Amino acid sequence: MSTFLLIPGLVIAYQEHEFELVTVINQQLEFEEIYSRDKLNLTESDFYIEIRSKNIRITDSKSSPKQLLTNAVDEPQEPFINLNDISEKHQGIVHRKIKYISECIKVGISRGQRKYIDHERHRIAKLINDPLGAPGASTIQGWWIAWEESHKDSSRLVSGHALKRRHTFIDLESENFIQDQIDTKYAVLTRPKVGTAYKAYRTSLAIENISREKLGKPSLRQIAYRTFYNRIKALPQDELAIARKGKQAARIEMRMIKGHLPAEYPLDSVEIDHSPMNLYVIDDKVFLPLGRPWLTAIKDRYSGVLLGFSISFQPTGLDSILSCIQHSLEPHTKAYELWPDIVNPWPCYGLGNYYVSDRGRDFLSPKYLNAITSLGANYEHCEKRTPWLKGSIERFFGTLESTFFDALPGKTFPHLSKRGDYNPKKHAVIRFSNLIYLIYKWAADYHNVTENSRKRARPIDLWNEGIAIVPPPMIRSLDKLDIILGDENMGSLSHEGIRFKRLNYADEQLHDLLKEIGTGSKVKFYVSRRDLRSIYVLHPNSKEYLEVPCTRQDYANGLTLFQHSYIQKEAGKISSQNEAVDTYLAAQERIINETRESLEANKSTNYSKAAQLSDVNSTAVINGNPNSITNTFKNRVAIVKNNSSSAQIIQIPTYQRKKLKWG
Repeated sequence: MSTFLLIPGLVIAYQEHEFELVTVINQQLEFEEIYSRDKLNLTESDFYIEIRSKNIRITDSKSSPKQLLTNAVDEPQEPFINLNDISEKHQGIVHRKIKYISECIKVGISRGQRKYIDHERHRIAKLINDPLGAPGASTIQGWWIAWEESHKDSSRLVSGHALKRRHTFIDLESENFIQDQIDTKYAVLTRPKVGTAYKAYRTSLAIENISREKLGKPSLRQIAYRTFYNRIKALPQDELAIARKGKQAARIEMRMIKGHLPAEYPLDSVEIDHSPMNLYVIDDKVFLPLGRPWLTAIKDRYSGVLLGFSISFQPTGLDSILSCIQHSLEPHTKAYELWPDIVNPWPCYGLGNYYVSDRGRDFLSPKYLNAITSLGANYEHCEKRTPWLKGSIERFFGTLESTFFDALPGKTFPHLSKRGDYNPKKHAVIRFSNLIYLIYKWAADYHNVTENSRKRARPIDLWNEGIAIVPPPMIRSLDKLDIILGDENMGSLSHEGIRFKRLNYADEQLHDLLKEIGTGSKVKFYVSRRDLRSIYVLHPNSKEYLEVPCTRQDYANGLTLFQHSYIQKEAGKISSQNEAVDTYLAAQERIINETRESLEANKSTNYSKAAQLSDVNSTAVINGNPNSITNTFKNRVAIVKNNSSSAQIIQIPTYQRKKLKWG
């Protein structure tokens, strides 16, 4: 995935015009139309909203004080290649190429210094235990040029062999004979099987070759059964169905049901890690103790600023990483709309060059590695039992513990022996949404503006000075993260679309794909664990992704995979597919009623588990719609009325900022 820099000279396409970014001052962006020089003013927040809604497109044009270089309009666009879609062998080849490039960059070598590259390549080969041996310096330079000119798009390093298909070339006469045999032996109303049609083809071919031998003509080439089968599958399946079953039957087969009823500079190295928070929080509406949430944070190693975080009660894993990465890639302007009393700006976000983590199972998973590489970044793992190699994030958790949690009621302790008579559940009075607010205020008004004892400078000052020299790279399209970090699945096309865990997904574009490749064809698709309202289907021919909605949005919209799996377990066995979603809705209603009865009767229950099921998380709070255990499924109406809060807010000291250089 390629990146861009939000600096003067950036060219965008907006409303059928091209605009050049002229100035960036205090998060205010001023653009000029390339030809008319008309002005276009946007805030950074509005700019990213327009990108997410696809109203603004980042072009490959380059502007300088002397000239504007643009690509030809009809120049073909490079297709998006997801590393998960190629074999593990070719994934390893991409990671190998990236490692040679990144290791050269790490020691200060540029791509034009062939002599130094030639010296370093042997060391790198030994470092990564390269089984192929060290590549030539010119080979590394070629990889490097392709990677940089594509704005660090790792798909440009995918070997052409990864996408190739084997083709057996057959002479024209043999090919025409095969097609005639398919028309007369398979595409007929008697509907013979492929094996029967293939035997008839071989018999006809033998007779034809005897006749041609007598006439002195060359024999026709015989193909294998699999090739014969592939020739049939390559035909338009709707036309084939008409020939074998008739127009009416083919129309019924090809229909699709649309639903049942309804380092060295900032971002050079960033560190990411998980940690349980030593703090009990309470629910936003009923003020019951939910337990200790988990925090996933990303911190810039160079400046020490916090780039992004994610807080939830879900077990750590790719869901937490996805939310945290998304938070660190976008400006933090929503927080200032929700909480205007945050004094200092928090302009720290962007794509890191290296993502440093420990060797946890989630950070070693192929999905995480492919995601970081696809974003145009690199990953590094610390050796076992060496937490000091990512000391910045470890110190961050320690600082959070000593400066933030220490003054809050509901604070817990790492060991039971240290608690004494203090009961954190009883004294917990911090609502979850207030916790998110306090983390924002702590980050902006304390952590980022407090002088670092080691570097003798404030993190925000180091950040502003650094990005003035090396601007932070920004992601062009964050919506691809749902594909990159989604769960990979294989499914068969049918008149009901694609089925996933008893949910059907279908629309017109999937219907067109059905008519093109036929029922029963296997396709790859990705499912976002955060929202089951749609899936991303990989078109087997064009290699484009089709976003296909669920046919029962009344159930799937806003539902997480964790919630759906829980509902399936509670619903038990289901005999009929047509009744599945209605049964799940009934089970969903039953869970809501049981939760309400438990809350009204004040029964002892596992509120932390209830918070997981209700998807209580920081993203929902930032979006202005905090979840509660009273609203077990956020796509359903809340079951308890909102009460006024009696939670105590602990004020954090506000540090007046100096004049910052931003933009």
